[in-house]
Amino acid sequence: MSDPASYSYFDDLRRNNASNFSPILKDVIGRNLHRYHNKTNSSEVPDENDIIFCHTPVFVRYTTQEKEDYSGAGYGGAAGAMLAIQHWNNGNGVVVKDIEAIQKSCPRPIKFTTEIFDTESNAVPAVRGLTGMIIRDPYDIDRPQPCAIVGTIYSSVSTKFAITTGVYDLLQVAPGASSDALDDKKQYPLFSRTHPADEGSASLLPKYLQDQLQVKNFAIVFVHTDGFGASYHKSVLQYAKQHGMNVLSVPITFYPVPTKQEIMEELKTLVDSKLNYIIGVFFFNNFEPIMEAAVELGVAGPGKLWFFAGSLSDRIYEQSITYERDSPMHTAMFGNAIITDGGAAEGTPQYTNFLKEWMKMGDDPNFLSYVNSKQPVSATSELNADGEVIMHDFSRNADYFHKEPVSHIAIYSYEAIIGIGIAACEAARKANSSFVDNDVFSGSEHHAEFLNIDFLSASG
Repeated sequence: MSDPASYSYFDDLRRNNASNFSPILKDVIGRNLHRYHNKTNSSEVPDENDIIFCHTPVFVRYTTQEKEDYSGAGYGGAAGAMLAIQHWNNGNGVVVKDIEAIQKSCPRPIKFTTEIFDTESNAVPAVRGLTGMIIRDPYDIDRPQPCAIVGTIYSSVSTKFAITTGVYDLLQVAPGASSDALDDKKQYPLFSRTHPADEGSASLLPKYLQDQLQVKNFAIVFVHTDGFGASYHKSVLQYAKQHGMNVLSVPITFYPVPTKQEIMEELKTLVDSKLNYIIGVFFFNNFEPIMEAAVELGVAGPGKLWFFAGSLSDRIYEQSITYERDSPMHTAMFGNAIITDGGAAEGTPQYTNFLKEWMKMGDDPNFLSYVNSKQPVSATSELNADGEVIMHDFSRNADYFHKEPVSHIAIYSYEAIIGIGIAACEAARKANSSFVDNDVFSGSEHHAEFLNIDFLSASG
């Protein structure tokens, strides 16, 4: 058996000691926890030394429906969650001090395992993957049913995904998915997030325009068929109305994929407005088509200042995307800015320690091997010489942890796991859970405690 501090210890315990495990919720479809009872040291009767296992899959984007590799944020989210699992399972409070006391007061030791799922930026494969986990055999120890979920990144995915987690009594904590629409507790009763909602983060852009540049009139270009874009637009309009600002709304339609000419038609109102300050709210897969059309129309480039929402940060900033000098995209980007909530409380001991732990992971070949082994299996759109589908290789090396900025998704995923753990201990205590034969806190109780917790971490 591996050392308890090793990354794979609790995975190995599941895999090699299945006969010592039993499901707490018997014969159910949906949520479950498992109890580990060390039969070699005591009788068959459950006792306070039993370990409770909470399997918490991470659903993040690695690819698109077109099979493109967008794995930077996904890998960061997976690594952040797995770092949190390592800290939680070993009572390591180097980032979140509360872990140390919580571990001592928890009615039973609660440990996490995980698996990583590629949502493909689409609700259909995400919900299909979740359904596959929900209908697993409760007695399958190596491939367990989930007890909570981390994910997803996109609001357009979570608005469908969160209905399913609500139906099956699963606490869902998103490290992204900022749309205010997800605050509807009737539709999404067990949805929570560590990422700020649009109502808060969307005010950053108009506030900067007003306070720093004394701008009163501006435009906002957004993909109105996307939940994130629509929610962000609504929040910007609310802020502008409250602060006496004038906004020109320029909605773009991206379903089905438009031609450049069609995008230019929708952007023509910008030409007529002669506005020089523009907020752009879209993801990277829509970014280049919109901005190339904007350059051709003369509404991006010299004399125009675009401020982009944080939805672009993981590709442009965190992955240091560059463009050839004097190309349309170079013209579109030069002098513009991304304003994001970022996720990092720089200068605090919590963020400083998180960064140190993050870099240590890059130096640890055992961690790299472990996290790379957890990466999802996703196909590319290419075939090899034998006509076989080539699979994506999402593995990373030490450079990812040392040379690339830490993804905000990594920080929010870390905090999602820690929050799920603290909330589980509180829910177990208040419900007097014995963790025997269906006597365990519900997903609704887990969610209620998650909403009540407060702890200092890398984001503040």
